[in-house]
Amino acid sequence: MLAAIAFFLKKKAVLALPPLSTFPEFFGSVSKVAAAPFGLAISPILTIILMNRFLLLYGNEQDVAAYSCISYVVCIAYLLLQGVGDGSQPLISKYYGETNINHAKAVRRLAYETSFAITVVCMVALFVMRNFVGLLFGASSNASQEVAVYLPLFLAALPFISFVRVTTSYFYATEKTKLSYALVFAEPVFQLILFLFLPLGLDLLGVWLTVPLAQVLAWAVSFCAKCSVD
Repeated sequence: MLAAIAFFLKKKAVLALPPLSTFPEFFGSVSKVAAAPFGLAISPILTIILMNRFLLLYGNEQDVAAYSCISYVVCIAYLLLQGVGDGSQPLISKYYGETNINHAKAVRRLAYETSFAITVVCMVALFVMRNFVGLLFGASSNASQEVAVYLPLFLAALPFISFVRVTTSYFYATEKTKLSYALVFAEPVFQLILFLFLPLGLDLLGVWLTVPLAQVLAWAVSFCAKCSVD
């Protein structure tokens, strides 16, 4: 904020609100695109709520503690992948506005490669440290063992998430807002469906499998959507 204030003072820019009559159209156009990144930010929170609810329903407090440790470390990878998607979006928008689709797709390809490289590093680092994650957050020895067992399931889904994050950013950067909405909310919808049915046959294991499987299904939707527009 201080850097922004210094910039405007140096440029002697005068800040003024636009006419009130333009507000509805302005905020309407912004909201059409903003719903997708908002959904990306809120989706992990919905996942935590659902996981905690069903872990208590089919397991106990130890399972919730184990998932808390998993969510803390996996969230780091999620945020890095979201950063790649958000970082590529302005460049894709720029080239799309110039009707230079080839350059826009080149940026998307670079984002895919970057997010995949980050995914590999996170997967290897967290898998090697899986036995120490629970101890890092002060979990009991039993909860720490549970973290070591189930963390690889969430790590295995990271490559699929990396693809979805970049594809979603590409869609809302190129005015394909309906497709971006579909990708953003596909994962929570799949999670809810799997939570309702998968544990009925697999009990607690079904709860642990739900989030990774939902992310794989979201990737399938993302891949089909990408193929439909390329």
